[in-house]
Amino acid sequence: MAAPMAFLRYRRELQAARSALGDEQVFVAIVDSGGEANRIATLAPGESAIIGRHGKCDLRIEQPNMALRQIAIHVGHASTEGTPFLRVWDLHTGKTLTCEDGKSVEALASDGPIFLSIGRYHLALIPLGQLPRVLPVSSSEAWSCMPQRAFLSAMAEGTGSRLLPQDKGAGSLITSITRMPSSIGLQALEATPASVEAAIGTLIVQGQDMRREFRLGMEHLERGILVGRYGRCVGRGLDGTVSRVHLMLASVGGHIVAIDTASTRGCRIGVEKIRSVRLESES
Repeated sequence: MAAPMAFLRYRRELQAARSALGDEQVFVAIVDSGGEANRIATLAPGESAIIGRHGKCDLRIEQPNMALRQIAIHVGHASTEGTPFLRVWDLHTGKTLTCEDGKSVEALASDGPIFLSIGRYHLALIPLGQLPRVLPVSSSEAWSCMPQRAFLSAMAEGTGSRLLPQDKGAGSLITSITRMPSSIGLQALEATPASVEAAIGTLIVQGQDMRREFRLGMEHLERGILVGRYGRCVGRGLDGTVSRVHLMLASVGGHIVAIDTASTRGCRIGVEKIRSVRLESES
């Protein structure tokens, strides 16, 4: 489903959210081309959402071709000038996302709207503050209120933060979407740990009968590292108290965030249960 066609399906909910919510909120919609009801949510800075078949997912899609935990979305804090504040990751499922320009990608960073296809589904993420408070009556004019998107690639040229234009000028309606590096995979993480000079820290995964350590650099976190019992995760050998895909660690705007990927038992820092949190020096 093309993005403008999908827009017709969630336009009413988008207008209601724009009228009722603040500029910092991000509107999220999933549209099924087969005609099922839309899934709608809004996220504030610092919040995340997980999409998939699992009952703990924030936006649940009960289709057999979807993974239990398929996609993670995060809204970063926009206070850091020049850094993207929308992030989307495929949770290492091997099923790539398709951008509106027709190219496949595994992860994106953006400072404006994102429109993606996942099989028969369309996913839209729209920062409300980039739209007028009242959308035009005409559907075509309402769609034209979306900022133009410029597609960039960070797969071979550093990070999305560096590639984003530093000064778009007042009143500019162009936003940047950056394709992030493909999955490094667990084997690559084990085989190519960060050098001592480039390391930002050590990830320790410990269970009753296992302990593993990984020396991490920022390049490892651009794509996101999963912790869980699945083979694609750091943590193989953990017991059943850990979900198959339990937690993701990723870099957003130069900071490391931890996102609970719809785990069954949840995640905690100390005694506090968390869904999405920016990690400080040692957590």
